[in-house]
Amino acid sequence: MLFEVLIILQLAVVTINVAYLLSLAKFRRYYQQEFRYIVPFCIIDLLTSIVADLYYAGLIKSYIIFASAGISFVVSEIVLLQLYITSFTKTKINWTFNVLACVIAPILSYHLFESVTTIIQAFSNLIITVQCYKYINWIFRTEDVANLHTQPHFWIISGLLICYGSTLPMTTASFYVSIFSNGIFQIVDPNTLSYPFLIGNIIMHFFFIKSFVCHKLQLQS
Repeated sequence: MLFEVLIILQLAVVTINVAYLLSLAKFRRYYQQEFRYIVPFCIIDLLTSIVADLYYAGLIKSYIIFASAGISFVVSEIVLLQLYITSFTKTKINWTFNVLACVIAPILSYHLFESVTTIIQAFSNLIITVQCYKYINWIFRTEDVANLHTQPHFWIISGLLICYGSTLPMTTASFYVSIFSNGIFQIVDPNTLSYPFLIGNIIMHFFFIKSFVCHKLQLQS
């Protein structure tokens, strides 16, 4: 039953991602300037979700393909989302630390958890949540709060915060159980750790669509 729920959530992510990208295709000015980082992120998210669906359905047998898609998605989070958020806050990104994390974390994660994405996904969740917090702090100091509902970037980053911030407790709990449970973690279905992120991903794309509507109205006004 839980496996079927996972497949349904993955399909929902694919569907809403396709709907969002099709909306962008009809409004190409949305790609310009500060939005240029969000479009490739959504495309990589879509492709990764399709690969995950095919892997869980048994149509892709190779774990290497599945893991490579997962790592590519996490790297896109770390690179593209940080570039997007810091384009507003103007904070510096420690690229040396980020590159080392992207290289070392998958290797360490595979040896500890037999999954190449566990640690690097946790790192991504944490760093994106911190960057979103910096943006929220910045925008409340620079913008009129009453106008935030018309700001497309506010909706995008709010969606990111919901998606990545909400998965931090689950990630922390999974580490604790995995390391200190003396094998108890083996009775827990690892796929359940994907549910909060998939649900957050769906909500995030609804926020993306809301931001698109705000931006379209701004350009038409």
